[in-house]
Amino acid sequence: RLQGDWSSDVCSSDLIAVGFRCLDGVVISTDSQYTLDIAKGRGQKIFPILTNGHYALTIGGAGASDQIKWTVAEIERSLAKEIGARRTTSEEIREVVEAVLQRSYAAHVDTAPEDERVWLEYGLLIGVWTAHERTVLFKSARTIVTEVAYPNHVGLGIGSYLTDFVLAALFDKSWKLYVDEAASVSAYIVTAAKDHVEGCGGDTFVRILDDEGHDVRVGPDEVNNAVEYYKGLFMWTSSMRKFLSRGFNTADIDMVPFANILRDQVVKFRELQDRQRSLSDQRIADHGKKPIT
Repeated sequence: RLQGDWSSDVCSSDLIAVGFRCLDGVVISTDSQYTLDIAKGRGQKIFPILTNGHYALTIGGAGASDQIKWTVAEIERSLAKEIGARRTTSEEIREVVEAVLQRSYAAHVDTAPEDERVWLEYGLLIGVWTAHERTVLFKSARTIVTEVAYPNHVGLGIGSYLTDFVLAALFDKSWKLYVDEAASVSAYIVTAAKDHVEGCGGDTFVRILDDEGHDVRVGPDEVNNAVEYYKGLFMWTSSMRKFLSRGFNTADIDMVPFANILRDQVVKFRELQDRQRSLSDQRIADHGKKPIT
């Protein structure tokens, strides 16, 4: 497990949160571990503010858990008070979030002794949907909120460097993903961080805010399927390193078996995901709720 003084948009280093701005929505993924001095706990780090027909938010946090929860609750209260049930824009919502962050830092972070502030710092990934603009992804750095435009992903915390490493191995930097692609790869990134980075831990949570304003939680079975798919992908592609040996005759290279294995893995993954989503939708429908919420 890696340790070190990795730079981050938030001061507390024991965490990971990953966000993607996709072609058809926003994806946010986090671990569930909180760290306070020598104590560790687990809890919620992604919070939906469900659509009222005009706007919706999905907020992922990294850092001080109490500050994140207070801030999300205050954002929801401020949106209801200042915007209410009327049309709005992502820029107006960004300004509301920024004003809440300014109050939060002024009241709860900057007034603390300097040696305690490291445990009070936090950062947010904010997916915003409006009826007119569809989805936008923002990130916070203390009291400043900026749009995530290029590249189309962002990570917070000590584990965030894995985001760039994994994505560079799989995708061109300029590609924009669909939410299904981003949900699966973000699940793998967060799980890999928990396995290899000191301070990241707990469960992996993934939520989608799609272009229709629906908040969708990716189920634990779907998360596990995605992780196993990417583990297999890297295992089989890395096994091709034997072709680099000077003792291997390049005329004997046969890629067909590898292509078949990779194809079979994709088919198996898609079948598992479709089955889990069908079961999940049915369970939700049986309880009288829409599958999208």
